[in-house]
Amino acid sequence: DAARLTGRLHLYNMPARAHTDAVEWPDSVLRFTNELRHMDFQGWKTASPSTVASFSAVAFSFGRVLCDSLPDVPIGIICNAVGGSTTESWIDRTTLEREFPDILRSWRTSDYGQPWARGRMTQNIAHALSKESAAYNPLQRHPYDPAYLFEAAIAPLGHLPVKGILWYQGESNTHNLEAHERLFRLLEQSWREHFARRWHCEFQKHPALPFYVVQLSSLPRPSWPAFRDSQRRLAAELPETWMAVSIDVGDAADVHYRTKRPVGERLARLALSHTYKHQLESQGPTLRSVSPEPKSSVVLQFDHADGLACTRGFEIAGYDGLFHPATIQVEGDKILLSSPEVQEPTVVRYGWSGFTDADLHNSLGLPASTFQTKITYFSTK
Repeated sequence: DAARLTGRLHLYNMPARAHTDAVEWPDSVLRFTNELRHMDFQGWKTASPSTVASFSAVAFSFGRVLCDSLPDVPIGIICNAVGGSTTESWIDRTTLEREFPDILRSWRTSDYGQPWARGRMTQNIAHALSKESAAYNPLQRHPYDPAYLFEAAIAPLGHLPVKGILWYQGESNTHNLEAHERLFRLLEQSWREHFARRWHCEFQKHPALPFYVVQLSSLPRPSWPAFRDSQRRLAAELPETWMAVSIDVGDAADVHYRTKRPVGERLARLALSHTYKHQLESQGPTLRSVSPEPKSSVVLQFDHADGLACTRGFEIAGYDGLFHPATIQVEGDKILLSSPEVQEPTVVRYGWSGFTDADLHNSLGLPASTFQTKITYFSTK
């Protein structure tokens, strides 16, 4: 890999200068965080074993595939990830003031801020919140606060001709799905407007900066299935937005699962297909239609379904709302579902648990997203 990438894959690492671990920050960290110096701008470096070792594995895997597939195009990747960060922290202040002012004013006390994120913030800046401390500062800033990471990690990059965005975040917003659906739309709007100001002519030709989103993986947390389904719907609704599924690589005991390479490669497939216009399959099976059939069965038809295969992961429910595992029969691009416990199915769901072993995929091994859908019965009268 190193020989093939020499001189063509360039990495700009921007790690946080202080981790948001379960620790109390010293005065020096509190000070440079207030000064918007929380990120360490390490500059451009050519990919090598030493530079890759401290870089995002997902982002490197993405760049490696682009280099292989675009032999005449130099690839540059900026990584400014911050562990546990909230979506609202990545949106500019003006957008939040205009579109979601409540989250700016009440994040530290309301449900807009996830309890875990607010708790970690409070722990990190405890010294500044203590009136007995010489560093007492009730206005102390933290990376999880709304608008902070936009100001510290996005605004300084506005001079760069960014081609697209890889977005892998959401764990700290799963508690409030409705708020996240508003916030993610604002995030895309915020970044597109920001980068367009500097590269006006280029963005007139390409008005929507593409976002390639990684859906949350599998982890035994009860809010995650509905959140993953929400991410699926957002990607389908928003312009120039596509999603890579990762539920098949999750680790039941660790949010930081080890199998990162397939995720980066799936993101690269999406970018090659939609940004670079290569003719290749880039998505797993996506639901096209669902309809009831005689004998209490349901038929689902899928796109991106060449070599469709599935053995588990589907459930159906009737009017009582009780879900039961479904018997699965695959026929081409269709799946027939049934259960002796459900006489008239009204809802189908797939992969609907925090950690799931659901295995719907196509011939390329690209997995399907968690989803839930209702079944409509039409009267013949």
